[in-house]
Amino acid sequence: MTHISENRNTGREVVLDTETTGLKIEDRVIELGMIELQDKIPTGRTYHMFFNPEGTPVHPDALAVHGITNQLLEDKPTFGSQISAIFAFLQNDPIVAHNASFDIRMINNEIKRRSSGQKLLPNEVIDTLKIAREKFPNADNSLNGLCRRFKINLDRRNSEGHGALLDCELLAECYEELTIGRNRRIMFDVPLERGNGYDHVAEIIAPILKKDRGIGRPNAQELKRWQEFNRTCGF
Repeated sequence: MTHISENRNTGREVVLDTETTGLKIEDRVIELGMIELQDKIPTGRTYHMFFNPEGTPVHPDALAVHGITNQLLEDKPTFGSQISAIFAFLQNDPIVAHNASFDIRMINNEIKRRSSGQKLLPNEVIDTLKIAREKFPNADNSLNGLCRRFKINLDRRNSEGHGALLDCELLAECYEELTIGRNRRIMFDVPLERGNGYDHVAEIIAPILKKDRGIGRPNAQELKRWQEFNRTCGF
């Protein structure tokens, strides 16, 4: 279910990903990563924590994906003990996740385990898998597939396996591409055929964008002006 945030006009969103002991309803969240976005751009604020699954063993199939062992989790805090910190980071802002229903269901299950009266996640949920399927029907819209489509480096994921914070970093880049399209053609999709006056610009700019995906990001003053413009327009 998609929840509507009480604070939708700030431009703040939180990219979220979990790793679990398995895929069943009784399985536990053992890693949570979150990255703060402001107007689709990471601010540098993150949350990352491993959790003790309180006796639920990591399924071999899950271990093969994320590599998180039972031994690693023995001295970690429980999810229930960190709920206040998790809610404090999320605030009331939209959550961005890939195949979001799984992550939200697993987190809400953890919340319910702590107390039957505990408030569940009230945030609006933005599912990047749903967005990708609408934009690219019949394509590979897994996180790896989107990274390949947008030429986002997968070396760490290929060598280290899945990880909640790493996957958040990759998803943040994919989400930016899916929404504001940072590597979109110059001049907002103006055709770049030779002779239209823009091809020489593309030849100069395109290699720079591929080399450093951070090129052209706004500074704090520019970001503030953009936020004020958004509010003026009612976005």
